[in-house]
Amino acid sequence: MPVYMIRAGEHGPVKIGFTNDLAKRLVELQVGNHERLSVLRLFDGGAAEEARLHERFAENWLHGEWHGFSNAMLTPDLLGLRDVLQKPSPIQPTAGLDDRERKVCPLGSDCHCARATRESLARALKSLEARQRQC
Repeated sequence: MPVYMIRAGEHGPVKIGFTNDLAKRLVELQVGNHERLSVLRLFDGGAAEEARLHERFAENWLHGEWHGFSNAMLTPDLLGLRDVLQKPSPIQPTAGLDDRERKVCPLGSDCHCARATRESLARALKSLEARQRQC
């Protein structure tokens, strides 16, 4: 199950959590957020790894599962967790869309944004599944 760090905007807070369906979760969070959300980090793990990240960034805690951004969140070997993304690289709901599509695309589970996000995340999740089979 992927553990994620999702950032709101370029300078906003970071949500730490885990889910079975990251693309769906990203779209759900985006609906209630005026800032464009992006997946900052994606790790192999579950509840225990999520708890370790919350503990590591407790000093940056804002509310719920949201934390103020810290450059330490971009550390390549963060807590020894296996990073599913090759490098910290945001995946946004509008990945792969041109400017015209971004402006007219309504946010929702069947919109262009959600499909582009699912395609981007599917590649990362395939890598995670392949690594889990090797263990």
